[in-house]
Amino acid sequence: MYVYLSFIKAINVPLAINVLIVAKSSLEDVYLWKEFQIRVRYTPTFRNIFIADIGTNMQIDVFNSTTMHKLNKFSDHALLIIRLAFGARLIYGTQDNIFSWDRMLEFSTFLEGHHFPFPLVSAVVSVVAQFACGIMYILGFYTRIAALIMVGNFMVALIFVHWGDAYLNLAPALHLLVVSLFLLTYGPGKLAVTPGK
Repeated sequence: MYVYLSFIKAINVPLAINVLIVAKSSLEDVYLWKEFQIRVRYTPTFRNIFIADIGTNMQIDVFNSTTMHKLNKFSDHALLIIRLAFGARLIYGTQDNIFSWDRMLEFSTFLEGHHFPFPLVSAVVSVVAQFACGIMYILGFYTRIAALIMVGNFMVALIFVHWGDAYLNLAPALHLLVVSLFLLTYGPGKLAVTPGK
């Protein structure tokens, strides 16, 4: 562990300024540190870093970025899981207002208590938008547009409803805002009706 930590400290600066990582052919940088030889090998797709004891030539593999690259193939599945989870959350959180006018009126009264203009209109617009965008999240249908709408919706909710609330009270709106920002910037992934949109 001591060697590993010292190794990271020893080569941190040269790695930060080294531009050979973008070379098209394999390259190797060699650093000497005490009795150890530190070699950094580059190829167009990965970087291997390992330590070799000069006396015994014993090699210790420290970092192989191909291991992390293997996880990239699951990124679209991860995005799908995020969309399914938070799309379902949007639908579940608004379905009672969608299917019950009395619940919609309760929500309108709630918004009126927070001094929203046209509380009934505001309630209907917010509920329908969340329900529809939840479906769009799940399908991956124009996800970025849905995410943009939800960013606006939950920013309004946090500022005009939950401002000054305890964290547990504002957390649902905050989490949905963060996820919507993520989907707005990264998109839905490939496992979507409209990939990239």
